[in-house]
Amino acid sequence: MAVGCYFFGFFLFFVHLFTSYSADKKQTAKTENKGITAKIESAVEKATAQATGSSTKTYNSDKVYFDANGNEISPNTAQTQKSQVSYKGLKSLAPADVYPNFEENGFKIDKKISMDGSFFYCTKEFKGIRYDVSIYSEDNVNEITEMRIQADRINIGNTSKEDMKQFLKYGVSLPYDQADVEKVQNFIDKNYYNNKASISISGVKFTIYCPTEFMRLVTIQNE
Repeated sequence: MAVGCYFFGFFLFFVHLFTSYSADKKQTAKTENKGITAKIESAVEKATAQATGSSTKTYNSDKVYFDANGNEISPNTAQTQKSQVSYKGLKSLAPADVYPNFEENGFKIDKKISMDGSFFYCTKEFKGIRYDVSIYSEDNVNEITEMRIQADRINIGNTSKEDMKQFLKYGVSLPYDQADVEKVQNFIDKNYYNNKASISISGVKFTIYCPTEFMRLVTIQNE
């Protein structure tokens, strides 16, 4: 009888040990999988941010300026030219303050510079979305008359409406005089589904267009 109880007790101990080992193994595997998933999500998020330019809250300030014929000139020469004429563009902002930031993030840059008006186009496709930034200079190639920031879902099945938001928030973070990046980015958050909503911040007007679930556009111009 005592021997039977002994073996029965040993059997119960073995079952408990096996059950505990299995549970611990499952928990370890679950924890490891969770850690791997988090790493993958972090890598994807970082790659997306770098590719679309949304990893940085505001633009860098490296400047390259041009004369009316498209020749590169120094910042000092550009500032002298600005002081000699009436400045009509966005406050203290030049195309050179904007497009290099997109170029650094893999955007293709196309410059059309002439005496009749200049255009700077920044384009990129990434994960089913086409990103476009258009900068227009009417009289002075070193002024910005108007900007258009647009995102289009060209692969609808693998994208959502929200995927375009970060790009817009990055695009509107312009470093003009008395800019308020946080305020204009909050405006994008609150009006992402409010077609033709607009806000003016320190004399610069931002208008968002959301006519369909496949496209978002923001225009930026003097008030």
